[in-house]
Amino acid sequence: MSSLPTDIANEEMLVFGPFRLLRARKILLNATRPVRIGSRAIDLLIALAERPGEVVSKSELLAIAWPDVFVEESNLRVHIASLRKALGDGADGISYIIN
Repeated sequence: MSSLPTDIANEEMLVFGPFRLLRARKILLNATRPVRIGSRAIDLLIALAERPGEVVSKSELLAIAWPDVFVEESNLRVHIASLRKALGDGADGISYIIN
């Protein structure tokens, strides 16, 4: 595994499994490789990662990803599904996002 560039290595990050989440830059890395996810999905991931083991309500997540906008609950489901796919959630019995 190659190391992280110095400008990233010195940043505060949340680490879980092989992933590194750089909140300030809104970047998710799998080891050192960027993971492509949308801006709303990264906002949702940051909200969830900042509160490990806690229940984050649907209304809280909607307010974080879509502030001051009414959206259907299905939008949240789509973005959570894309996060699960990007994280390989469920593979090898590992789950990062639990309902």
